[in-house]
Amino acid sequence: MQVETILQKITRRQDDRLDMLFIHVDSFYSLYYSLFNAGLLSIATVCRDAGFRVKCLSTSDLFGLTPAALKSFVQRTRPALVGFYTLSDNIQAVERYATWMKAWHPECRVVLGGPLANIDPEGLLASPCFDLAVRGEGEFVMRDLGEHFLRGKGTLDSIDALTYKLDGVVRTNPRGQTIGDLDQLPFPDQDLLGVRHGFHISTGRGCPYKCAFCFQKVHEGPFRFRSAPNVVAEITSRLEKYDVKSFYITDDVFAVNYDRVREISRRLKEYRANTGRDFVFFCEGRAEVLHRHPDMIDMLVEAGMARLQIGIETGNQRMLDEYRKKLRLEHVVSTVQHAARVGGLTVAGNFILGGPHETEETFQQTLGFAKDLLREAPGVFECVNSFLTPLPATAIAEDPGSFGLRILDTEFLTGMTLNDAWCETEALDRNRLRALDRVFQAGVHQTMARLLPELPFSTVENHFRWARKYRLNTYYYLDHLSRCEILDHYFLFHSSPRFRRLEEIPREEFPDWIPTRTIERREYSADGRRLYLRGDFGRRAFLSRPQEIRIFEYSASKLTARQIAERLQAEMGPDKTVEEILDRWMIPLYRRLEKRFQVIFQQ
Repeated sequence: MQVETILQKITRRQDDRLDMLFIHVDSFYSLYYSLFNAGLLSIATVCRDAGFRVKCLSTSDLFGLTPAALKSFVQRTRPALVGFYTLSDNIQAVERYATWMKAWHPECRVVLGGPLANIDPEGLLASPCFDLAVRGEGEFVMRDLGEHFLRGKGTLDSIDALTYKLDGVVRTNPRGQTIGDLDQLPFPDQDLLGVRHGFHISTGRGCPYKCAFCFQKVHEGPFRFRSAPNVVAEITSRLEKYDVKSFYITDDVFAVNYDRVREISRRLKEYRANTGRDFVFFCEGRAEVLHRHPDMIDMLVEAGMARLQIGIETGNQRMLDEYRKKLRLEHVVSTVQHAARVGGLTVAGNFILGGPHETEETFQQTLGFAKDLLREAPGVFECVNSFLTPLPATAIAEDPGSFGLRILDTEFLTGMTLNDAWCETEALDRNRLRALDRVFQAGVHQTMARLLPELPFSTVENHFRWARKYRLNTYYYLDHLSRCEILDHYFLFHSSPRFRRLEEIPREEFPDWIPTRTIERREYSADGRRLYLRGDFGRRAFLSRPQEIRIFEYSASKLTARQIAERLQAEMGPDKTVEEILDRWMIPLYRRLEKRFQVIFQQ
């Protein structure tokens, strides 16, 4: 978001006093991928609907504002309550912003939520810039805080799941019931965030799994999910209101309940058919569930899913068992194989380095497993890796020794979680783990690069279409395809209705189409007997037959295929008819060139 737009957003009205300000603080390193926290947006919407004056500032907003501009905004709007979502990667920044808020507007009260507020609310409130912490779901807690501080209703000791300071003493109220029926909550209002190219949606809360490395266990309460009609109603209302083409379902375990996924998929498919609206989405699932119900992938693709993420973590079964994943390696293989058969999507897998009892051998098993999956599904499966992070209150953080780990830094002050080695194993120290991270990335990159020449046209086209039409970037696109000059040119042409592939043109119409080289400039050998084909996945291909070189030279977006054939007939003699030149020389060459994305045809 441009600075001018941000300033307009926060200076819309000169008398815009606020009751509540919700600030999403994320790393500027992750700016492109930063999503405003779904829970924080839901809280803001509930409070807005209760009549409170509410505003949200995203990481993109903060990126475009100087502290002086933010100070001016806070002093003018004077919010009574300022809410932050807290986790290990942002707590230092949250404290810095909260300190500023207190200095600029001493009467405001700073409220914390999120994982760290659940884990150690009393410890957080030891800081003078923090006033209250919410443990668990915050919609009705924050609404009640607004009623108390702004309308004089109720008492702090009557608000469930609240930790607060009173007369210098930190007090903690018992937790109440979780929200049983999530359908009762209003749809989070994206207007509070400003214009976006897409949107994200949360369809459930909690998690039925207890993975040893995951912070989900800090959120007490049962796993709950919204009904299929409620989820689809929010999605379709967003698609229609904002006229966007993509969205992201943020739940870690979206694709786990078969009946609900089937119903959501059916409704989205019907909506697409009835309205003609074009969209794609990205969601996450569990490989063991998809292994049992592979047709979930089919249903989701038919509904518009273009990208599916699964947690794989390791290629060693014993380590998987120690992670408490309830997953077997064969579940991953069958899921990826089925996705490859279905086509029309990518499956993004994540691997963790430096896990329980990691050794050189287990690392090689993980890298080998990743390469095998890439080869099982060329252009469909792709993967990244991260480091094991001992997040607070996880089983690994509480008892690292039982996992064969030694934690080096519990505050993660030297970087972002997942992006560095925060633990060592008995066999691998931090420096070796960092080196293995480079080995893993290089191995994956090289394997993907070798697979590029064998990718079907439809697969390559999908990656470009998802990126350029829907702003959904795959690793294949970012790391490989978009960097290939000829593909970049080819799919720019292909996006226009004026251009077609050879197989899309009826034979009787072909002579009137104009052959167009994808890249205009040509490269010849020193003696002129070879014409090299540029930009083809690094392969050094060339033309050496004189008539083929001449056809390629004439394919300069100036002459029709018939005009080129007539020129060739004039140059090479009348013993061949124009039709023979088209059928025996030009079309076979164009078929070969098209497989290498060297030529396309325009009207």
